[in-house]
Amino acid sequence: MNADKLKFLKIFIGFFVILDILAWCLIFYPSVEENLQIYFLDVGQGDSSLILLPGGAKMLIDGGPPDGRLQANLERILPINDRYIDLVFISHPQLDHVGGFIKLFKNYKIGAVFTSDQSSEGSAWQELEKVIKEKENVIRASKQ
Repeated sequence: MNADKLKFLKIFIGFFVILDILAWCLIFYPSVEENLQIYFLDVGQGDSSLILLPGGAKMLIDGGPPDGRLQANLERILPINDRYIDLVFISHPQLDHVGGFIKLFKNYKIGAVFTSDQSSEGSAWQELEKVIKEKENVIRASKQ
């Protein structure tokens, strides 16, 4: 084997050793935001807040009205491939607090939903109830 081929082979092996070390570092020491982040989302009428916990868990409190502004806000904050919310809290079943969840639940995976004991005969609340029941693997809990 000539010197040029031997030099190339050493560089090639060295490159893959470094790449391997970096891959294992990412596996054992993932880059996770270590600070609590709270976003108060501009959803128009009503409220919505996104809380990003250290370790990566995401909590969303209320969804605003059904005009799509909730999802647009989330798309500005979260990475484009992140379509999972760990916890959703619904404070009460008024349209300006639950309307945005209908579209969100259709486009995102949700880990758990927490609601109060309040209920509503409103069409938005009834549609949201239907969407939640259709979702697989969603834990539903209410204050009791």
